[in-house]
Amino acid sequence: MLANYLFCALAGTTWYFQFFFYTMGETQMGKYKFSSWTLHMASIIIFSSLWGIGLKEWKGAGPQAGWLLAFSPFLVSWDQLWSATEIIWDWRIRLGVPAEIQNSITAALLGEVLQS
Repeated sequence: MLANYLFCALAGTTWYFQFFFYTMGETQMGKYKFSSWTLHMASIIIFSSLWGIGLKEWKGAGPQAGWLLAFSPFLVSWDQLWSATEIIWDWRIRLGVPAEIQNSITAALLGEVLQS
């Protein structure tokens, strides 16, 4: 029983410090602050999945649960791809790409995504 209380105290402390370190890291990201929350959530998904595998929480789960656990990094990667798109968009503006070209590139990218 004592081990459970200690584990709960560790989990609560870790939960508290995630926001402490998140805010500290966000202040260092400059104009790319918009991606900080995405990176934070992606880290939570990845590390909690690894934690669950390490503690064998997934042992005995069905094949569908295993498939979802294996597929989740791809979903996180897709989300990170969209954040990277925002950074690329910012560099297009900095390099002076005309607005008409930017709009046509965006329309082409969105058209490909919506069609797939």
